Amino acid sequence: MLSALFLFVQIGFAQELTISGKVTDKATGESLPGVSILLKGTTRGTVTDLDGKYTIKGQKGQTLTFSFMGYLSQPVTIGSQTVIDIKLVSETKKIEEVMVVGYGIQKKREITGSIAKVESNQIANKITPSFESALAGQAAGVNVTTGSGMAGSGSVIRIRGISSISSGGDPLYVVDGIPITNDIFGLGGRTGGMNVNPLASINANDIESIEVLKDASAAGIYGSRGANGVVIVTTKHGKSKQLTVDFSTRQSISNPDKKVNMCNAQEWLQLYQEAWENDGNTGIPTGLPGGLTWAQAQKNNTDWWNEITRTGYKQDYNLSANYAGKKFKVYAGATYDNDQSYMIGNVMKRMSGKLNLDYAFSPNYTLQLSTTLTGTKTDLPGNPWDGGLGAAMGYALPIYPIYNADGTFFKGGGNAGNPIMMNKLQTQNNKDTRTINSLAFMAKPIKNLTLTLNSAVDYYDFSNNGNQNGYTRTGLWYQWNNYKYVLNYNYFALASYDFTLQNGHSLTAMIGHEYQRSKTTGTSYTLEQAVKAGDPSTATTSIVAAERWAFISFFTRINYKYKDRYIVQGSLRADGSSRFGKNKKYGYFPTIALGWIVSEESFLKGNNILSFLKLKTSYGITGNSNIPNYEAIGTYTIPTASSYYNGLPIRYQTKYSNPELQWEPTQSFDAGFEAGFFDGRINTEAAFFYKYTTKVFINQAVSATTGFGNQWQNLATIRNRGVEFNINTRNFVGDFTWNTNFNIASLQNKVLSVGGLTGEVGGGTNDTRILVGYPVGTNMLVRVSRIDPADGRPIYLDKNGNETKVYKFEGDDGYKVPIGKVIPDFTGGCTNTFAYKGFELSALLTFSYGSKIYDSSAKRQMGLATDWNFRTDRFDRWRKPGDIAKYPRMSLNGSSLGKDGEVWFNSDMWLYNGSYVRMKNLTFSYNIPTNILKPAHIKAAKVSLSGTNLFTFTKYPGADPEVARDFDNATDRNMSVNVNFLNPPQERTYSLSLNLTF
Repeated sequence: MLSALFLFVQIGFAQELTISGKVTDKATGESLPGVSILLKGTTRGTVTDLDGKYTIKGQKGQTLTFSFMGYLSQPVTIGSQTVIDIKLVSETKKIEEVMVVGYGIQKKREITGSIAKVESNQIANKITPSFESALAGQAAGVNVTTGSGMAGSGSVIRIRGISSISSGGDPLYVVDGIPITNDIFGLGGRTGGMNVNPLASINANDIESIEVLKDASAAGIYGSRGANGVVIVTTKHGKSKQLTVDFSTRQSISNPDKKVNMCNAQEWLQLYQEAWENDGNTGIPTGLPGGLTWAQAQKNNTDWWNEITRTGYKQDYNLSANYAGKKFKVYAGATYDNDQSYMIGNVMKRMSGKLNLDYAFSPNYTLQLSTTLTGTKTDLPGNPWDGGLGAAMGYALPIYPIYNADGTFFKGGGNAGNPIMMNKLQTQNNKDTRTINSLAFMAKPIKNLTLTLNSAVDYYDFSNNGNQNGYTRTGLWYQWNNYKYVLNYNYFALASYDFTLQNGHSLTAMIGHEYQRSKTTGTSYTLEQAVKAGDPSTATTSIVAAERWAFISFFTRINYKYKDRYIVQGSLRADGSSRFGKNKKYGYFPTIALGWIVSEESFLKGNNILSFLKLKTSYGITGNSNIPNYEAIGTYTIPTASSYYNGLPIRYQTKYSNPELQWEPTQSFDAGFEAGFFDGRINTEAAFFYKYTTKVFINQAVSATTGFGNQWQNLATIRNRGVEFNINTRNFVGDFTWNTNFNIASLQNKVLSVGGLTGEVGGGTNDTRILVGYPVGTNMLVRVSRIDPADGRPIYLDKNGNETKVYKFEGDDGYKVPIGKVIPDFTGGCTNTFAYKGFELSALLTFSYGSKIYDSSAKRQMGLATDWNFRTDRFDRWRKPGDIAKYPRMSLNGSSLGKDGEVWFNSDMWLYNGSYVRMKNLTFSYNIPTNILKPAHIKAAKVSLSGTNLFTFTKYPGADPEVARDFDNATDRNMSVNVNFLNPPQERTYSLSLNLTF
């Protein structure tokens, strides 16, 4: 009996085999590390190593299941073999790639619109002030300008050009189906020299993907708000079949990507003395700025740039968990960011929490809950021209000391002349609390019918707070607190039906209704507080008048397909808005699109070279409604102490009504193709677009006889057209991979009409104009022919090209001509990603070509000798007869440069080439082998080293060629993106990050 038992055990052990092998991608042959291998019916399992290899023990007849995210699971029954090599099939072979579109998702191959998709891994390693900045260089036709190194600053995003003048030109932002609040001017506009940025409250770590809808076919479903494009942000949901916890941290240091070379005290005094002598004076110069004598000035040499900058330090921590069961899915995340920029006094701290829940009551009924809560505080160093970095490039002269002899702050140059004083004696910050919440119910009560009801609330609480020490004022301390509260409510209801048709026909119809309502309220509090007992104090509290707006919409979309190759899509949206005149409350926005998947035809199907080809075209009308509230109606004052007449309170009209005010409609035509070669090794997409916008808003001055100053009118016509091209290539596959993504877009923008207005339309910080036949935001400047070698004076050109030494800017007989433009001819980006086993290197280059930069700082820094510091570029100046110089003679008087009494000369001497190529991001990462991590119960770990804005190739001599100054209104933002005025350059950042998965 014992011998029989011993034999049975021997037989049992003999059946247990050691199985080994390698797992690869069937299409590419690449090794797949991290593939899960489970012995069915047991708890025994393993994962593949970095080379895709594995070893596991099993018995004949048992089943091994190979599974990996993005691939189809593959079961294999163990036979007598001990080596089992597996080739997994990508899940995309079964489930095609889908993209988020307006109010739903759609298979990519069936999309007829122009949509750019940016995945979460494409923004993960980008060190940017806000998530939208990470779109730079990632999508053709999407021009992203990040113009500041300040923590939390925003970007200017233009999708296929500029179609607006006085109205907002930014795209509509939709987060998980909710059109969110993004009105920077309604929240306070500019505070501390920085525009308010509501998008900074959105945590990039929670983003799953970003889809940019560019043409009418894609954005038309948003009707009256789709003309400037739509940015759809989709956040993460539970997707892991096992509870997965992710932790990541990033530690970064930063400095300005370029230091502007300003004169030291000796250099400044030399230039000032030269100006003094050139003007016919002798002896020691007098009348120095700040009330200093020459001897006092010689004792000082303050490097204000070094005094108010530092090495910035940033840290962020992210913790998230996700799980996807049969009925219940959850994603939860929490983040803490501490972004200390290189400017002393500028810090942004953000805490956020995110929760997405999906619960399926049954296969046909699902409830989704999404909530986000974010709190942000941004400390501001002050306006660029006093407490901020701009002061070091402007009024803060190197001859000024920081302190007087008695230890008090020197203030002879005013507050703007001592940024250290303003940093110490003034505090200012922005605080915001934001919560975005939605509850959605999806039902499939009968076959082919899907119903969706979504209700959402976006609440934004914003405040700007600060105080100034009495030393910086007239003796009274000053405190202010400004609050804005925005309650944005939205709901939509959808019904979608898939019609079952015969003979290769398929049809899906969707109808929907949406309602959105927003209310903005606020309070303003100021206090002038006595310094000494007995001095008067004054406090003022005012209530900001509530503003409300609402949209009501009805829309439908039909998708038709025949034989999986011929596609027709049409949509229609009707929008009603409270912002428009009583005669124009409703607008209608239709679109039509056609697609032909040529590769499904018999003459191409199975082609070994051209594996996919789709032709597509679309036409549609979208609109822009981004204007201030109540501009269509006549508004009145509320009686106050200042509105009395003859001792009685009065109410009078303050705004000129316009009952005909309506949307800016944009007609868009798009034609393009998508092509794939060599079974997906090369994928390309190209499109030609044409946008024709009429009835463009202009906040136009009206006749004084009306008793009013301005009125919003639909006047202008603007055309945008261009070509976009994108290519993705998998250059090498296998253990070593190399992938390339390149995109480029051209743009031609022209104002075709200004509705009968004569001459030029001003605006845009008064440095750019609107002119018929020229792009939006054209610089009107006096041309400089050369510097006269005989006397060092500039020689200008009049309108007819005749040389003159007289400067004349304004008036019909002025010399200014259209010469520079905001909009570049080409923009784009190129990303190369190299990987070998666990190592990966990714490099993103962005570029812009053809725009000009008008440096409004330079005309102060390199013109007359005033109370501004000089840039060292000014050394290339005329000094004696016969000199060939770039800049004119030094002088204290405008007459020397062509006009007596003039201080700032608006000429093309300060207009520069704005083209650049920038290494936007470089990241090197390493995935730690799973066999090392397994004892610590860590599923995956990655260490990354990255750099942002590492170098820039440009001919622009200023701080940064990527210019987007902070604006006072939407007109500035549309027209003056290329105007630099003391802009803090972007940050060059170095980061070390760690990602762990448990």
